[in-house]
Amino acid sequence: AISECPPKPTKKWILSVSPKGSITVDNGAAKAVMDRKSLFAAGIVSINGAFSTQDAVKILDLHENEIARGLVNYNSSDMKQILGKCSKEYEDTIGFHGPEEIIYRYNIVRTSQGNGKIVVALSLNDLTKLATEPDSSC
Repeated sequence: AISECPPKPTKKWILSVSPKGSITVDNGAAKAVMDRKSLFAAGIVSINGAFSTQDAVKILDLHENEIARGLVNYNSSDMKQILGKCSKEYEDTIGFHGPEEIIYRYNIVRTSQGNGKIVVALSLNDLTKLATEPDSSC
């Protein structure tokens, strides 16, 4: 089900760091993250926690399932102001022009929670198989 290929060192590091907060995304943004795309503010519904630029955060779907972790390009204070906005609006909202991406795609590690463990999923098929496999630990 889950690929045996280990993630690259940066992605291993992202998984090893305790997340400082979480970002909840809409269905479109969740699909984009699962399709290995960057995360933009327009798809963000809410944020929780206090974090700085380049901190690790959890990315949650609308059902509060963790779908990924990533390193943010903005702190939580700025993110609260730009969430749901188009990247063209960032400068007028927060006073400076930063990266368009909230989390760049190479700084995202897609995850799935199964039995309380984080499992790295290297494709959407991996997550589908994981969700449909019976739990053998019962």
